[in-house]
Amino acid sequence: MLKTLFITLLSLGNNASAQENLSTASENLKKATARVGVGELPIETLVGNAINAVLSFAGMIFFVFMVYAGYLWFTARGDDEQVKKATGIIKTTVAGIILLLSAGAITFFITDSLQSGPKTPVYNDTDCTKKGQGFSCVEISACIGKHLPDYLTQITGKYPGGASAWDAAAPDVKIQTLRSYCVGPNCYPGQCGGDDWRVCCDMN
Repeated sequence: MLKTLFITLLSLGNNASAQENLSTASENLKKATARVGVGELPIETLVGNAINAVLSFAGMIFFVFMVYAGYLWFTARGDDEQVKKATGIIKTTVAGIILLLSAGAITFFITDSLQSGPKTPVYNDTDCTKKGQGFSCVEISACIGKHLPDYLTQITGKYPGGASAWDAAAPDVKIQTLRSYCVGPNCYPGQCGGDDWRVCCDMN
């Protein structure tokens, strides 16, 4: 009985010690990553940095090969075999540099796309707000809906094919149709930069 109790207590102690060690290791890892800033970087940035490091190292190797080839060439002293060897190294190195630059450009493009994500249009509402108090850039449907609440019924009633055809219509068709309902003095298209769906509207 005592033996069993002793083994149980020992097991519990070991488990507690293991959990404490694991917790300590985790805290140390968090501190280390925070100190170097790794924990704050997204995965695409880490991958991009790793690839850039590899490309930089490969560039150093190509530089060493070019220096070596130049040394062979200048010390050939009429030795055709050595000159041939040097030119072969130079050609191979140049081809490698071209591939390296191409890989670097592709890596930059991919990592930049992943880091920046979808581009959010930047609007300039200055021209709209100059029209007076209450004017702001809003979605065209919101503006027409405020000043012409039954506009959707009118559109779908006049649109060939009815409501279902209107729902399936192409975006450029919809925007042109909606713009025909956006007229002054309450709605002005073309006053809000970056998005055809936004109009300058009197929201008072």
